[in-house]
Amino acid sequence: TRLGTLPAHVIAYLESRFRQFGGDGLPLFGGPDGWGVMQLDPPSDNSQLWDWTKNVDRGLAVISGKRAVAVGYPHRVRTGTGGYRGRVDPDATDFSEDQLHLETYSLYIGGHYYRWHQSDEWRRTGGRGSEYADQAFSIEQSVEGGSPPGDW
Repeated sequence: TRLGTLPAHVIAYLESRFRQFGGDGLPLFGGPDGWGVMQLDPPSDNSQLWDWTKNVDRGLAVISGKRAVAVGYPHRVRTGTGGYRGRVDPDATDFSEDQLHLETYSLYIGGHYYRWHQSDEWRRTGGRGSEYADQAFSIEQSVEGGSPPGDW
């Protein structure tokens, strides 16, 4: 319940299978420096290592921040503002809701999912973030369709 949205559930599932602790009773660790349910990299304080609710709350704040970046990204491409350093194109379109999900998932682990391509469309960038986002979006669609992964 604390995770709230389906995308947050999907991230917690992918990152830790909803676990705060490993089999040894210590906070779940994943490289390069992720900890707990949301694999915070790094946690902002030690309480997020030992208290799953604080770990999830911080993860939700990170997701919210990444979604805000995703929502604003097309505007930055159109205007060249907000630290955007790529080719400015006033014709860049806003993201659809599905594109926002993919971009947010990708940003959660680092890097944009999309790049605007020659005044006509958003294209997948490739790489680790895009692969993670594709996997997350597939799980999201499976859960929405009533067929979650077996260990969901």
